Amino acid sequence: MRGSFVLPVLFAAFAWWFVTGLIFLAYGRSRRVTTLFFLGASVVMMLALAGFVYAGAQETVAGVYLSLICGILLWGWQVASYYLGFVTGPEGSVPFPAVPRNQQFPLWHRFRNVFRASAHHELLAVLFLVVMALLSFDA
Repeated sequence: MRGSFVLPVLFAAFAWWFVTGLIFLAYGRSRRVTTLFFLGASVVMMLALAGFVYAGAQETVAGVYLSLICGILLWGWQVASYYLGFVTGPEGSVPFPAVPRNQQFPLWHRFRNVFRASAHHELLAVLFLVVMALLSFDA
């Protein structure tokens, strides 16, 4: 029994890093490549959502693993939507003004700029949380 948690933790870490690596591969490519990647990721996200619902009705170890993989894929889509520039914020593509090295913006100003660059992404994360909680409520 001792050490029985090691393989599941390694599996989860591998799956998470694998999905992260796929996002790394798509980042910085041409707009066509990132669009095709995100389109494919969107199909996978829909399948993962269905898998998440299906896994919630399972009472097996395989159901737990499926739920984990589907959750990681849903997270991956949400992160990819931000890093690839599809879901950002009202000013997601506007560069921040240059600041001289010896000067800093006040904390509130920096927070406002960052939030305006990522507000829609943050709201989407909350929406995903609510949807996944509702879908798994009786699981």
